[in-house]
Amino acid sequence: MAAGHELACRSRTPAGDRRHRWPLAPYLREILRGNDDIWIYWILNCVVAYSPSLADSLRDELEQLAAAGSSKEGVRELARDILGGNFHKLD
Repeated sequence: MAAGHELACRSRTPAGDRRHRWPLAPYLREILRGNDDIWIYWILNCVVAYSPSLADSLRDELEQLAAAGSSKEGVRELARDILGGNFHKLD
């Protein structure tokens, strides 16, 4: 995953606040099923890529994006990375 994108998201990601991860899943699922590839990319990169448990709850959407997501915006590659267990780490 691109280091610049990881750094851009780091300051906006709540560090260690696990209470907000599960309640987000239904809202993120809606976004991931939508057509806004840029929004999908940033949700994957700045939220889902930090949480294996959230990624697991969104597995169906990630598999769909990995198979047919936008290659232009990097969605397909990012979804494949997340499914492959490549997650960002909070410092």
